[in-house]
Amino acid sequence: MHTEGVNELDELALAARDGNRFALDSFTRKMLPAVQSLCRHLGDPDTADDLVQETYARMMRSLPNFRGDGSARSWLLCIARNTCADATRVRKRRRARDAFVEVPDAADGPPAGWTEVTSVLQSLSLERRQAFVLTQILDLPYQDAAEILDCPIGTIRSRVARAREDLLATELRSYRTA
Repeated sequence: MHTEGVNELDELALAARDGNRFALDSFTRKMLPAVQSLCRHLGDPDTADDLVQETYARMMRSLPNFRGDGSARSWLLCIARNTCADATRVRKRRRARDAFVEVPDAADGPPAGWTEVTSVLQSLSLERRQAFVLTQILDLPYQDAAEILDCPIGTIRSRVARAREDLLATELRSYRTA
């Protein structure tokens, strides 16, 4: 029974908040592919599974406060985005701290698990990569991406357009050097 303006995911999240374990299980399963994809593209691909687990742990802690003002999908993907951002900050601090201790051998190539797409996306600025992944890879509406990234929809459109330009320029450069 769907109420006006509330979709199935929203209903599941609200029921899960109210203690319905079946709704919680269904909500997490339905959202898992999107959360995994976002964590793979915004976080370190080698630790994506850990980021997914941390996302769901944070969701569980936040679920009692979920009011349903926005979509449950956007709410959970915002948690995933923040989880990835936090992990990136920690990883950068750790790298800076360890930079003088361990210098990786460039001959080893990229870390295991990196795909060509991920390495190309990593060339984008964080803001452009986030907007691009949400709208072009996860296929979210621009409005949802704007809600998740907490910025105007025009900013999302601009970031996606510039990300496309950056990706095209990267492709052209690699074509010319091949």
